Amino acid sequence: MRPIRRDASPRQGDFSNYRDALPDLVSRLGMYCSYCERYIATQLAVEHIQPKGLPAYQPLQGRWENFLLACVNCNSTKKDKPVSLSDVLLPDRDNTLAAYLYSAGGEIQVSSQLNAHAQQLAQATLALVGLDQQGQTIADANGRLIALDRVKQRREAWLTAVDARGTHSGDGTAHRELPPC
Repeated sequence: MRPIRRDASPRQGDFSNYRDALPDLVSRLGMYCSYCERYIATQLAVEHIQPKGLPAYQPLQGRWENFLLACVNCNSTKKDKPVSLSDVLLPDRDNTLAAYLYSAGGEIQVSSQLNAHAQQLAQATLALVGLDQQGQTIADANGRLIALDRVKQRREAWLTAVDARGTHSGDGTAHRELPPC
């Protein structure tokens, strides 16, 4: 998870409609899910760290400090779970870059370089948004494997980056077809 900077609110006071924060969030954070880091060209949501659906957090519904960006997968997995801020890592607050390791297969693991308490926080964050789930093997009607879940999509992105590195490294490596998921 890349650390992000939301910085101070672009408005004085709360947003009357939290969706109005989307352009400012995208400008500062990019079109990426704050949790799984996938590029999301459409349907990127203003995510409420403390869920807007729970009565206790209604006062935070328009509060800039309660916003991140999330994809449909992370946002719907997190849903209305209350978040104990002391029990998770957040990319706008913590050094989440040091907390996780990404494998070529698309899995995210908690770094063993963290102390035991930080490992618990990192694991709780993965569980909160479902990034601790295994990838699924899904084929279309022709038997071709497709990447529908976040793990397989991260694997495809990794392979694309490896391919681009070889293509553009000047070593004469030709463009190659990526292996199936």
